[in-house]
Amino acid sequence: QQATLYYLQPPLGTPVPITNVCCGSTAKLVVDSTGRLHAVAGSLPPSGAFGSTHYLTSTDGTTWASTYLNPTPRAALNDAIAVDHNNLPGIASLRLDGVYFTKQKPDGTWSTQLVRSGNFCFECEAATANISLAFDRDSQPMICWFDSCSGSILAATLVADESVPTDLVMVAQGSRSPTPVGNSLQYTFQVRNDSRREA
Repeated sequence: QQATLYYLQPPLGTPVPITNVCCGSTAKLVVDSTGRLHAVAGSLPPSGAFGSTHYLTSTDGTTWASTYLNPTPRAALNDAIAVDHNNLPGIASLRLDGVYFTKQKPDGTWSTQLVRSGNFCFECEAATANISLAFDRDSQPMICWFDSCSGSILAATLVADESVPTDLVMVAQGSRSPTPVGNSLQYTFQVRNDSRREA
């Protein structure tokens, strides 16, 4: 089913229809430092794929330009949008197969990164599929979301050198019985990350 997304010009002006969206989907709106509007909503693109991330932008709230960022995705549960200090928008998406971050480049093109893979259940996650996005003063993204599988609020950010500080503990358990020289030994290794950070 479809619904219509409207933008209400302040203060309480006439609602302006923007686009058709998936019934029950959420929409988010931010305003950059120049006054340009940036919005994101779960939508049905012309191809008919369910749950596409639909990015919309406008300078006046009346005329909107739209972009379907992933026309054939797995269903989106929720999206969040923010702009960095260069007024470039970024979108964090909680989808059935994981969490994604999509960022507009200075040339107007978009790049998408998988933040965390997962197989989320639509029925379980739809009511609690909260995700948020913010940029720090260096325009680095911070993404937070609720993971109902673990009952935890998770946070992720980009790491410049592609390394993540962790506190790894490794315990090895092997056979205590005498073993002839040249014979193989069987060990069991357990690796525990006490920092609760993921690489």
